[in-house]
Amino acid sequence: MKQDVNKGWMSPVANQPYVLMTLTMLFWSGNWVAGRYVAGDVPPVTFTALRWLIAFAVLLAIGWRHVVEDWPELRARWRIMIVLGCLSIGFYNICVYVGLSFTSVINATLLSSTFPVTIAVTAYIVYRDRLTLPQAGGIVLASVGALVVMTRGDLSLLASFHFNAGDLWIMASQLIWALYTIYLRERPAVHPMSFLIGTVAIGLVPLMPATALELGLGATIRVTPGVVGATLYVSVFAAVIAYLFFNKAVAQIGANRASPFFHLIPVFASLMAVVVLGERIELYHVVGWSIIIAGIAAAQLGRRPAAARGAG
Repeated sequence: MKQDVNKGWMSPVANQPYVLMTLTMLFWSGNWVAGRYVAGDVPPVTFTALRWLIAFAVLLAIGWRHVVEDWPELRARWRIMIVLGCLSIGFYNICVYVGLSFTSVINATLLSSTFPVTIAVTAYIVYRDRLTLPQAGGIVLASVGALVVMTRGDLSLLASFHFNAGDLWIMASQLIWALYTIYLRERPAVHPMSFLIGTVAIGLVPLMPATALELGLGATIRVTPGVVGATLYVSVFAAVIAYLFFNKAVAQIGANRASPFFHLIPVFASLMAVVVLGERIELYHVVGWSIIIAGIAAAQLGRRPAAARGAG
């Protein structure tokens, strides 16, 4: 069974998990912005379905041979494939885009700072994984850095943070993604392309009737150049490429080492604001980014865990 992806398009970064995680967070930062941008033009469940239908077509066009090759193993491990597919493609994405329909990108990225803690707690509950002291310290340090960026250096602003319905959807998405991340160790020993195609195919199953119901209840789509661009971005960069990179990186360094990288999302989001919106880089940006990078580096200290099954 072919497992080597080091000779394909991923070869320059295939064995660089920290590069893979950094690029993943860059692409996912854009996903938050794109999801908020289309809110009001495309209903959330329909946007999720469109994203993954396009991604599935791209993946199948370039990876169908791997699916044929790995089909016996995929079929034998169908139970975990259903769990991973429904968690990552179906439930997680619906929660994110529904949440972004009711809350701001700032609130969503602020709540994303709890991702590392959610992953660590979930990993302990399910597998009794324990954080090392450097990992725990790194998560705390990176969390502080993320808060510095998102509060513009004034942590007292946290006192004025108010939850709304959208925030609760975002929090639910984090628990779902935490479960997906830790269950990746159970993935079949197949090519990464086969695995992603399989999870997308399974995730689309609950999405299709949910989309039909949403549209049947009167939701409409407004097609604009911006909506088309945002949909293509989340389908190719934030779906196909980012998911392949994330799965590969977690298989190499484990969930607890990977989780602090989620704090790069506010870093990239603030950089996007500089480039796209013309905002200026302030002192609090530099301070926050430095703390985040220090926290991520600290979390990598110590022995790396053994590679997960099916690292590909």
